[in-house]
Amino acid sequence: MTAAGRIEILDDTLTVQAFSEAVSRVSGMPAVERVRSGASLGVIMVLAHASVLAAAGEDVFVLMDDGDGRRRAKAEQNWLAERAAGRLTLWSTPQVLRPPNSPAGSPLTGSSTPAVGDRPRRCR
Repeated sequence: MTAAGRIEILDDTLTVQAFSEAVSRVSGMPAVERVRSGASLGVIMVLAHASVLAAAGEDVFVLMDDGDGRRRAKAEQNWLAERAAGRLTLWSTPQVLRPPNSPAGSPLTGSSTPAVGDRPRRCR
């Protein structure tokens, strides 16, 4: 998929100032210290990349179900709303799986929201 240009692998090194600042802001600690711990690092990197792209004027969609990640994403959305030309939109698995044209509160077809949220955890 990368060869077809459908996926781009983003660099996680802290050499770009905007990315390093985003990692610090999202994690609440200096980026150099934060990357030494693997706990929630994927969530932080995803949100930092999304923030940098939104600050550059892109509209970015992030799919995240993790409670701590969603909390961090909402805080970053608020920060970006005052400063960025682009936008960070936060989605959840139930939103993505909801049938087209169904109301926002309607149940998912063929499964319940808790069952959908539990599936990734059972795969570990």
